[in-house]
Amino acid sequence: MAERSESEVSAAIMEAGRKLGNELKERQQEIILYPGAPVKWTPCAQLPIDGTHSSQAVVVKNKVCVGGGETAMYRNFSIIYIYDFSGDSWKAIQGPTIFSALAAYREKLVLVGGKDTTTFEASNQLWVLEEDEQTWTQPLPAMTTPKVRASVASFDNHLIVAGSQEVEIYDGKEWTVTCSCPEACYGVVSSTVHKGHFYLMHYNRRVVFYASLESLIEQVKSGKRQSLWNTLPSAPYVGCSIGSFGGSIVAIGGSGKKDCFHMYDPLTQSWVLAGKMSLGTQFSCTTTLPNGDLLVIMGDDATIKGATWSPLVYKASLQSH
Repeated sequence: MAERSESEVSAAIMEAGRKLGNELKERQQEIILYPGAPVKWTPCAQLPIDGTHSSQAVVVKNKVCVGGGETAMYRNFSIIYIYDFSGDSWKAIQGPTIFSALAAYREKLVLVGGKDTTTFEASNQLWVLEEDEQTWTQPLPAMTTPKVRASVASFDNHLIVAGSQEVEIYDGKEWTVTCSCPEACYGVVSSTVHKGHFYLMHYNRRVVFYASLESLIEQVKSGKRQSLWNTLPSAPYVGCSIGSFGGSIVAIGGSGKKDCFHMYDPLTQSWVLAGKMSLGTQFSCTTTLPNGDLLVIMGDDATIKGATWSPLVYKASLQSH
């Protein structure tokens, strides 16, 4: 092998340095949330009827829809809360089911599965909330199997539903059963979508599973049925909820009504304490607003005692530094 000249070696070192500098710059731009980052917690308008816990929240156009969980004194399970975040106001409407999963699909709210409000039988139906925010229709085909308290991701004009031990995917025409679900799907689950991946965590088991949404959808085309789920280290606490905030996966609160929130650091492959919240909470739910803020529906907060849930709602915003 011929020796390189001094100028060639110098050029190679400079090129390597340039690439490393670009990688570090991209990394710094990517990581916005960090331990001790200046996060502002702002109280929002309270839920209008009951508090709710173990619910799901999705952004549909310029509003947030919340439902699918349990409500104060274990009543009104079919209530859907709609939050206008531009006007900081809520309204409540009656849903057609209980314990359904929520998804934003083609700019409308879709309820997936759940239980019938009269017979309490598990359902494989989908319900769409029309523009008047009063009328429920069923233009989408039913899933192959009933699913209660499933988790749903909407991605690339597909609905990806994880629940009842399997993943079903709707491609805009029909449903296809793909791989099996991780054990996180058996029960009450906190879920989020972050950087093209679907994250699931059982509130009482702490194990966080994730899979690439593109890879899950590819199984529909290929016909393969292999498991694609990976795991993160166990979440910090039982009863915490997961969300996407500041470029990171975050874990909010936890059993004992913890007032802390953690971020997952992929470099150390661990959960790191990122800061404190205004109020402790457990069994909350979260969704990321279009401006990057994190809306937290508090669930069971530190002011609550007994079998009731908090109507409090907070918004987390990253501050400039």
